[in-house]
Amino acid sequence: MEDINAKSVILDQGGTVQDAVKYITPEMFGAVGDGSADDAGAIIDAMKHAINTGINAVRGDGIYRIDKGIPCLSGLNKNDNGTMYRFGFNLTLNVVIVGDKFPALPEKWWDAEGAFYSAGSGSTENFNLNVSEFFGNFRATFFKVQGKGLSTSTISCDEMRGHIIGFKNYLDPEKQSGMNKIRGKNWQTGYIACLIGGSGKGGGNSECHNIDITWCATHRFGGISLQDRSQYANINNGTYDYNGKYTSVLTLSDIVTEDAYSVEFGYDIVSGTKKSVALSSIMRGYENKWQLVVAEDSDITDGESKFAVGDVITAPGFSATVAEITVPSKKTTIYMDIIISNRKGDFSKVRVAADYVGGIFGHNLFTSDIWGPSSAQNVRNMSYRGLGVGGTASKLEMYSTQHNVRLPFAAVTDSDFQLNKNLTINSTNKLQGTAGNVVVQHNTPVWALSLNSGSNTPVSMWKIYVTSTDSNIYGEFTVANTSSFAKLISENSGYVTLTTENHRIMLSQSSGSTRTLYYNAIRLM
Repeated sequence: MEDINAKSVILDQGGTVQDAVKYITPEMFGAVGDGSADDAGAIIDAMKHAINTGINAVRGDGIYRIDKGIPCLSGLNKNDNGTMYRFGFNLTLNVVIVGDKFPALPEKWWDAEGAFYSAGSGSTENFNLNVSEFFGNFRATFFKVQGKGLSTSTISCDEMRGHIIGFKNYLDPEKQSGMNKIRGKNWQTGYIACLIGGSGKGGGNSECHNIDITWCATHRFGGISLQDRSQYANINNGTYDYNGKYTSVLTLSDIVTEDAYSVEFGYDIVSGTKKSVALSSIMRGYENKWQLVVAEDSDITDGESKFAVGDVITAPGFSATVAEITVPSKKTTIYMDIIISNRKGDFSKVRVAADYVGGIFGHNLFTSDIWGPSSAQNVRNMSYRGLGVGGTASKLEMYSTQHNVRLPFAAVTDSDFQLNKNLTINSTNKLQGTAGNVVVQHNTPVWALSLNSGSNTPVSMWKIYVTSTDSNIYGEFTVANTSSFAKLISENSGYVTLTTENHRIMLSQSSGSTRTLYYNAIRLM
């Protein structure tokens, strides 16, 4: 006779007897699991039972339709003296579909109900939600942090469509939330993928969120939106592209404001009969220009905003004139894939290490580390004092230590490496470099650069490389520099000559016509 054990006994509701010892299923509490009925109540009852019995795990392999949100609580367990304490909880569901009877989308769509939401008398902690597929029916936010908040938890959904917001931790929580992981594989066609920030007006705290979405695209109003008090966020891996097609960026002048918090996400923005809502606070961008991201009524990629240059926009306690307008663009690859909107006086400390980012807009990125391949042109929409790296398939540009970006300090292309500032290694000046170009007529010396001078200048050796679009012109020169003068030591050149006048480096060429000469000077010792 074959042995019968807990592993071999299959239950009607799914799983085995041994599985039932480890976790509870919604089917045990009446779930149909084929998408035909509202299974929200069964999922909630299963979770309550799992907490009461200390199993703290629910797993469902079916297709679950829900017509109301699922409250998420920390699990409970007993210590040795019988006292109950909060414990982790695992909720794993295969497919979740939001039904037509789920609460309708409110006019302020960012206030949509959560399909899953934090609940309880205290902070929800160590809660792990794993859903394979979710369809929000353009009614529901996938996970909404509210009440006492959510911390040290993992919110994961592989495939997500039709959601209002994928993960929202902004305005609603009464207490600090943070240290959460947000994971996904393919999030598309929602309104915003992640909306994270404090409680408004400079209050609250929502820090240390870790985001990793393999493909985050086509969200109407932005991909990852980090609002005020969202510091220490990490965006790791993933591709973020084609988000924010229903947005525009208004560059503002003549700003009149009562305080720094006069405009925040969700505030009404009005100009005559034109109405919109703010999708960021006011951000200081390139060349100290103030910018505001606003919602549009439709996809305006390479099109026109509802606003026009010269419009006066207002909000309670705020007014400004629209000076410039930036719309999403496929031609120039500008999208609102990542918005980082912290105020002056606050700090972001955000780290972006994505595989690809179509566009980044950021304000006050203090000590930030931004690595956003293919988002190079968007550094002009940032204001930071950290390290930024952006680029395309053939070029990387690095920016740092300046509040407003103008020129990269270094540019790496598929053919060369250019430095726009001196380079210091290991806190010494053993290696310094400068680069530039001059227009030189035939056999006419032109002053290209000067080496450092002064009574305290030690003897130093320099390599100066010269090139041109005329491949016959080339030069490699070794120059000694002292406190009194510079002197040519050796050369290997064609059609170009280097001479010195005191500390001046003079270049001439003999190609027969006017040429642009490009030079790179590197200090060797």
